[in-house]
Amino acid sequence: MKPHIEIRNLKTAAFASQETLCFSARVYVDGKPFCEARNEGSGGPNMFQRIPRGPEQLNSAIREIALRLRPNSVALSVDASRANEAAGLTPAVLGWEAWVKAREDGRVVITHWEAFELAVDQAVSKALCVRDLKRSLKTRILLTREGQTGVFQTKAMKPQELHRALRAEGLEQRLGAKQVLNLLPFEQALAIYQKQAAA
Repeated sequence: MKPHIEIRNLKTAAFASQETLCFSARVYVDGKPFCEARNEGSGGPNMFQRIPRGPEQLNSAIREIALRLRPNSVALSVDASRANEAAGLTPAVLGWEAWVKAREDGRVVITHWEAFELAVDQAVSKALCVRDLKRSLKTRILLTREGQTGVFQTKAMKPQELHRALRAEGLEQRLGAKQVLNLLPFEQALAIYQKQAAA
């Protein structure tokens, strides 16, 4: 079964984020504290550090998790390079964007560190979306529109004004909304928000 990777205590620094997101966070795996993760924002890889209640041997623990995440596409660095070259799965052959997509969907063979880093990056992205969505839902109506990509929002409102607006009859029609995210279960609203953000 795939491990559930979750990010807590996420701190970001937009001013220091140059080529990658500058962040620090605690990584939980299957609900248990696993390690600290951070990135300095200068384009380098994430760094992982052992924590007191985490696994003793971080490298072997990360390898186990990587194998659970991608059982058929994790190998040692040299073996990964050879396998990708033999299959024609390199940036030179596919082009950068297609290679990144192939890497994310498991077709490119990567090392256990890369697999874990990719999973942590995806968890950080989700945590940022959760934070942004919760913040926006407190003061604005968020909606999608038929035939248009993106999530649209109203001007900011005070809590009582927002509550009244959400209970008003004909809300969707008045706003030209296909879906009002405020009226959906949070996980469903989050899935739409993430999908539209990626579009």
